[in-house]
Amino acid sequence: MTSQTPNSPDSSALNLREQKISNGASVLDVTTLPSDARTRIARWPQIAVGQKLWLSYAGTNADDTPYAAQTYDATPVPIEGLPGGMYPNAPVAQLRGLKDGSTLRIEFKVTFDGSTDESTAVLFPIRIYTVKALVALKPEITSVKDSKGVEIPDGHTTVDTTVKLAGTATANTKVEILDGTTSKGQVDVDGNGIWTRDVTGLAVTSHSFTAKGLYASNPVSTVRRVVVLAALTPAINSVKDSKGVEIPDGHTTVDTTVKLAGTATANTKVEILDGTTSKGQADVDGNGMWTRDVTGLAVTSHSFTAKGLYASNPVSTVRRVVVAHPLAISQSQMNLKGFKLIQNYGWATPGEVIGNTETRVPTGGVPPYIFTPENSTFASVSTDGKVIGLKNGSTNIIVSDASKNRVSYQVVVSNVYRLITSSSAMTPAEANTWALNQGGRAVRMDGLALNYNFSVLAQMFPTEGASGGRWHVPYEGVPPGVRFYWRRYADEVVATGYPISDLPTNRQFAFTLVPV
Repeated sequence: MTSQTPNSPDSSALNLREQKISNGASVLDVTTLPSDARTRIARWPQIAVGQKLWLSYAGTNADDTPYAAQTYDATPVPIEGLPGGMYPNAPVAQLRGLKDGSTLRIEFKVTFDGSTDESTAVLFPIRIYTVKALVALKPEITSVKDSKGVEIPDGHTTVDTTVKLAGTATANTKVEILDGTTSKGQVDVDGNGIWTRDVTGLAVTSHSFTAKGLYASNPVSTVRRVVVLAALTPAINSVKDSKGVEIPDGHTTVDTTVKLAGTATANTKVEILDGTTSKGQADVDGNGMWTRDVTGLAVTSHSFTAKGLYASNPVSTVRRVVVAHPLAISQSQMNLKGFKLIQNYGWATPGEVIGNTETRVPTGGVPPYIFTPENSTFASVSTDGKVIGLKNGSTNIIVSDASKNRVSYQVVVSNVYRLITSSSAMTPAEANTWALNQGGRAVRMDGLALNYNFSVLAQMFPTEGASGGRWHVPYEGVPPGVRFYWRRYADEVVATGYPISDLPTNRQFAFTLVPV
């Protein structure tokens, strides 16, 4: 551009010289501009102190809004500008915010007569640059890990008060990490657009992390949420067998599978230990609850603990369980066949009769044991397993333990009779008829049977000797013409068989045995 006015310079070209730009003279890489960069305006012909200068910049911001700046506005040429031209400071911070690939227009004007009227100023050749700027990527938080390197999904929990954030942003910039509105420091973004940041000393509460780009319009990442929980000591609150029956601490079970349940810090893991042996890990749900089935337990004592796989690995109180052999009892048939004589005459009895009672106890299982006759008509059973025959027949004795396990065996009762005495003396023939009418059964019995059943024999045989005896009718194994006659001598009784023909009119009291 030239000018021929009297006060203008000669016809030498008026130049706004371009800054030397590497890799292309028309490309301005604002990412490499130093903070103190200047715009170079070479000395022009007839430059003089007092001339007025205008220098303006126009372009497009990264957010597509127009950009305009003016660093000279009727600014006089200073004396130091005469030797080599003007080197004003460039608006570097603003230029760095220009859109990548956009156009930057720089205009320089001078009034040679010193006028402040811009409309009279001479416009030097306009310089046009293509801007090479940062692509203002929106930062992202791509990972949050605890101090052990375990990933914490968005919105999940941790007991760790230190987390490592990692993410992406525009390469060779900086991002600021925020927890809500609280800054957690700045971090450099490397040449690959990757950044990491350790955040320590987190409070037990919810945290909302963002990464704010310290470039362009300060773009902000999506929120990444983490909840820091207190590191609770795990607890074992329940131990049940495979039937769902609770096993109190230190008690016994015959089950080799147990279900443990307890509490710990939510959304973590616990490891179940039997002594020092690991029985596997269990996930703790969002409510802080966990369960674990432990199988194949040996017959011995077991000491269970739950170790938190977080913080300093807190360990629960020990929960003890004893695994015993299964409940068992002899399956052989119990035969109670001792003579048991029942009477309604108030005679004293010893309570138990030899051969009519037997004790059988189980092994294994979980005491205490409960003994129950399936049919109490035929037999009774005590709390220590003693069975007494009550009536001829059979029933099962059921044994259960504290864990509700059951076993049983059969008991057969025989030789239980009701003893009936006649109310008057009778001849042998009359006694036999009377006995049959009572339902008497022919039974072979020795004297010990009476001794075992009656404590005071004198109650049955008031008179000692032959005159105070009784007919026993009918009696097994004697000929039809013979009757058995019992009598007492002191504390013993003896029986003798007599032919009826010898005592056809001998009248004595009689007794007979009726099966029960």
